Parts: sequence; structure tokens; C-alpha cells
Amino acid sequence: MTFIIALTAALAPLALLPGVCFYYDTTPKVVIILAASALLLPWTKRGGTSVLTLVNSRLGRWFLLCVAGTAVILCLATLFSAAPALSLAGSTWRRFGLLTQAAILIIGFATAAWVAHSPGALSPILRAIVLAGAVASAYGVAQYFGLDPLLDPSAYHIGEGERAIVRPPGTLGHAGYAATYYLSIFYFGLALGLTDRTRLWRWLGWFALGCAGFAILLSGTRSALLGLGCGAAVLGFWWRPRLTRQRLGALAAVVAAVTLFILSPAGERLRARVLWALEEPTGGARPQLWVDSLRMATAKPVTGWGPESFVREFPRYQSLELARLFPDFYHESPHNILLDALVSTGLPGLAALIGLTLCGLVAGWRVRLQPVVAALTAALIATAVSQQFIVFTAPTALYYFLTIGLLVGMASRSRAPVTFQPRRLRILRVASFLLALPLVGWAVWVQLADADLASVQRLLDQQNVRAAAAAYERAESRAIPGPGAALWYSRRMGRIAASGGSPADRAFAFRRALAAARRAPLSAENRANAYYSLASFRATAGDFPNTEKNLRAAIAAAPNWFKPHWALARALQLAGRHEEARREADAAVRCNAGKDPEVAATLKRILHSTR
Repeated sequence: MTFIIALTAALAPLALLPGVCFYYDTTPKVVIILAASALLLPWTKRGGTSVLTLVNSRLGRWFLLCVAGTAVILCLATLFSAAPALSLAGSTWRRFGLLTQAAILIIGFATAAWVAHSPGALSPILRAIVLAGAVASAYGVAQYFGLDPLLDPSAYHIGEGERAIVRPPGTLGHAGYAATYYLSIFYFGLALGLTDRTRLWRWLGWFALGCAGFAILLSGTRSALLGLGCGAAVLGFWWRPRLTRQRLGALAAVVAAVTLFILSPAGERLRARVLWALEEPTGGARPQLWVDSLRMATAKPVTGWGPESFVREFPRYQSLELARLFPDFYHESPHNILLDALVSTGLPGLAALIGLTLCGLVAGWRVRLQPVVAALTAALIATAVSQQFIVFTAPTALYYFLTIGLLVGMASRSRAPVTFQPRRLRILRVASFLLALPLVGWAVWVQLADADLASVQRLLDQQNVRAAAAAYERAESRAIPGPGAALWYSRRMGRIAASGGSPADRAFAFRRALAAARRAPLSAENRANAYYSLASFRATAGDFPNTEKNLRAAIAAAPNWFKPHWALARALQLAGRHEEARREADAAVRCNAGKDPEVAATLKRILHSTR
């Protein structure tokens, strides 16, 4: 069990397979987490004893209650979800549905039970985490300096000239999620550097701490920097270290080094990031996004909308104020873990998340005099603060609940002998095996479905449209429930149809693109986008009635998105329905807030033609 927990904690954040997997930064991580939870479920005799060791303590019983309660709440929220298949499987961008969240809860609970029963398990788990974290944070640092053997650097370089910035995503897919993961590595590295008995591992801990801290700085993620400061403040309050000359000198050296780097030519993009942050002191869209998310949550306060349903349902609740701030931005989450829990699973889910977090904090407070516990508590506080501005992904949620599990396990150790009756052990083994089966099956299914889509992508890259079409049909027949890739496939085929090639291939590609676009609204996470894309295909085919129908469906799905209003205004103008065109153009201008001059120009042309 120690090996499984340590290997999962090490590999899940590192798993990145571009060119092999279609969702290369999501699928490998989720598959590892699902497989690990399935392996941890069939308890051995010692595993059953470890559960009893944990629940012998009051804190352990509270933790078990919170974990079980969260699992039940997730199941009910999925059952009553606005989109049950989406809530079960999760969205394509993070696959954080019921099964993934259940797997993470299992790993967190198993970690707590095993550490409570086997104190020696902590050291190898900590070492594996820090070793992998050192590699991941070093990769994030290398990305800032343009050294990336896996990903295209242009994907995370934003802006031009003096205002160009770089947001290294590391192995987590986005700078914000990577920086939150680095927070855990920073404080786990501190724990290893302070407590490990082997000098080499202590040095590795300090190296990981330095690498993770530098990677957080280079990511330009304000929430992670805030979390880093909060964690340090907690440690300062608990430890009250003496300010000796050596410590003050080391602190001054770090501050001077950071300042010199920022002012140097290498820090140009970081300085640009500071300018961007100063222009958005409140975090850009977040305040209004939080207000709109709260309004969405009040519509279903008890059961919530279901895990991962935010991406599908939020556009109907997006306010005009938020749309005007960012007219063409896709809000995939509330950017706050508490609001995400509230929207997804209602007030019970929010209470369960707070309860799990409090279990970790109470555990840390009880044994705070141990340096390793203090450091891990600081990690929990730091990541909790950072994630008030982003949401969980599978690896960041894994580390959040893994940290809680380690803290609860260390605070629940008991010297009292624990026995486990053979009959109860048999019942537990059978129940665990039955729970493990769907997790294993889901992991295999997710990987095979991803491999099918990766094959389609390779064939499309080779412009082999007929083979790609056949491969896509096979992929569709074996796809997992929930959101699919029809929207992506239709657009890829549409670009091929509009590009060079033989007339026969172009006609074939367009037919396949249109067929996929017709299916996309049924499976796409963003239905408004799918309807809008389908309308463009209908317009290309000269089918005005269905063009109008799908644009109006897009407007119904996202009333304050300017693009379908704008497209419908132009279509109605061509059809001679000038008054309707004026109303839609006026709505487009109102939602766009002057961000795109072409939208206002359309309204002017329509007004001019009606005079």
C-alpha cells in the first residue's frame, strides 16, 4: 500500500503524453488515479486493521463520516444532475466527474488509514512526492526560459512586444493549476528537508523547495503567491523562529536574488505579467463570475446542478455585466472550489468539503509541534487559499485530499492493539472488490476511448480524410458516456473541406463535418458553441431556415453571448427582415461592449439600409 500511494502521488501530476493521448494532459492522470484507487480498495488483513486503527480515534471517525458523506452527496447530485452522463464522466477538460472524485476520496482515506497504522509509510510517500515534484517544478522553470521538449511554447506565450508574457503550464495544463501543485511541493520539500534522516534526501527536499518557489514566481500566478505567503505566515506563527543574523542574511539574499532577476533581461516577461496584474487588480472577471455563480447555485441549493455541470448550464446564468467584460470568453468553472462545490452538489456538498478541510486543519493543530506536520498543515492552508481563485483538477484535488489524509493519519495513531474479525474481513474484501470493478473498467474505457480519438487526430493531421472518418465512426461507437469530440471533429473536417485537395475529398469532408456538427449539440459541454458551429455549416450549405433555427438555439443556450446575435443579425438582413436584424444587431452591440468594432459596424449598416 505504501508503494501504491507513493507511486500514485508521484506519477499522477507528472503524466503528460502529447502525441500519444488525445487529452494528453488529462487522461493519463485520471487513469492513474482510477487504477490506484481500485488497487487500494481490496484491503488485506493489515489494510482492514488500519481502518480500525484510524476510526479508533474521534478525529478518524469524523474523517470517515465526512468521506462517506461526500461520496453519498456526489452520488445523489449525479442522480439529480441536469446532465447525469456529464456528471458521471466529467468534462473533457478535467474529467472530474463522480467516478474520478470517488477515486480521489478513496486514495485520501486509504492514505489516512495506512499512515495511522504504519507510521513508517510516511517517509517513502514524502520522498516520492518531493522527488517527482522537483522534476515537475524544474520542468516548469525550463518552460519559462523556452526549453520545452514536450509542448509547443507558443501555446502558453501571450501578447506581443514589451507586453508579451509567458505562463508555463508545467505538466498540469495551465499555469494556475501548476502553481497550486508547486505549493504542495514547496511545503512537502520543507518537511523532507527538516526531518529526513538521510542527508541526500534532505538536500533533495531543499532543492525541491527552491525549484517550486521559483516556478511559482515564474508562473505569475497571484493566487499561488498569496497561498505561499499564508502558509509561511502560519509557520511563522507556530514556530516563532529567532531572527538570527544568518537567517536574516539568507532572507535578504533571497529577496535580492528575486529582485535582481525581475529587473534583469530574463525577467522581462515577468515584469510584463506584473503590468497585466496591475491592470486587473480584482482578478479580471472573477468578482462578477462569483456573483453569477451564486445566482446559479440558488436555483438548485439542495442537490446542486451535478458534478461538472457548470460548463453546460452556466451560460444561461451569465450576466450581461460579465458578458460585456469578456464578450467571447468561455467560463469553464466558478474559479473557486467552494463555489464549485456549491454549484455542483449544493449546500450539503459545500458543507462536506469544509468538513474534510477542517479535519485536516484540526489534525495539524493537534500535532503541530512535529515539524513535518506543521509543514504539511502549511501546505493545506496554502493550497486552500490558492484554490479560492481556481478549481480542482484531478491532480490538484488528489494532493489536497492526500495532504488531509496524511495529517489525519498522523494525528490518529494509536498504541492500543486492534483486532479484526475474519468474518468482517471477508465482508470488507467482497464489498471492496465490487467497488473496485467499476473503477478498473472505467479506467480502461477512458484510456481506450482516448486512444481512439488520438488515432483520428493523427489521420487528420496527415489529411487522410477517409481513413479519419472511418476511425472516428469506430471511436464514436466506443466512446464513453458524456461529452464527446463531435464539435472538435466537425471543425477539423470543416477546415479540410475549406482547404486544398481534390473536389471529391473536400465534398466528402464537408458531408462528414456537417454530420458531426449535427450531433455536437447532443454531446458538447458548451451547447451554445455547438449550435453556433452547426449554424455556420448550415449557412455554408445555403440552408437559411436551419441557420436561423440553430442560431436561435445558441442564443437560448447563452443569451448574453454576442456572436450568435451578430450572426443572426447578418442572416436576417440578407433575408430582408430588417427590423428583426436591427434588434439582433443591437443585442450583439450591447453584449460586445465595443470590444469588436465589426459588431458596431454591422448595426450601422443595418440602420443605414432601413432609412
